[in-house]
Amino acid sequence: MPVAVSAPPWARPYEQAVARADAAIALVTQSTVGFAMLALQRAFGPPITLPARSPVAVVAILAFGGGMLLAYLGLLGAALAVPMWMHRCYRNLPALGSRGHFSPAWAAGCWFVPIANLVLPYLAVRDIWAASRPGGRWNAALLVTWWIAWLAAWGLLVANSRLPWRGYVDLMSTGLMGAAGALFISIVHLITRGQRLRAAALS
Repeated sequence: MPVAVSAPPWARPYEQAVARADAAIALVTQSTVGFAMLALQRAFGPPITLPARSPVAVVAILAFGGGMLLAYLGLLGAALAVPMWMHRCYRNLPALGSRGHFSPAWAAGCWFVPIANLVLPYLAVRDIWAASRPGGRWNAALLVTWWIAWLAAWGLLVANSRLPWRGYVDLMSTGLMGAAGALFISIVHLITRGQRLRAAALS
């Protein structure tokens, strides 16, 4: 597909982002499951005691340990997979008749810049969302809800050690992290499908 003459220097013909989306979705799903396990353990599970002297205590330790591994290993993997997916989708913007506010490298890298990563990743996702035109009356609310849940989860996680009602904050932060992950999975799927359909329509 030819790239428009007014396209930026980094513009390329459209390339599918499905493989990168699948990797991002798999790792975000893993992390979401882990955070959900932690939230359920903290809300309904038995207290963790060491050494474990009963089968119930063993199950509690396994649930907590498994949840931690799934949550944070998935989060680390997603920290690589999601920016790679963002880079591909952002590079597709000129081929889809849009441009966005950043370069693909900055759209991928802004997740790692302190302070700026409170706003810029949301703006970058909003750019590729607008260009992919996934449609649906309520779909746009997904972006705002996801970003609020994500920021609130991390805010509670950081404040956790400074608040007296720590148990409730643990539960809220892990629950919000799981909710943010579930919303982001939907966003990745909708954007990737929307870009593919729009590219087919323009061709």
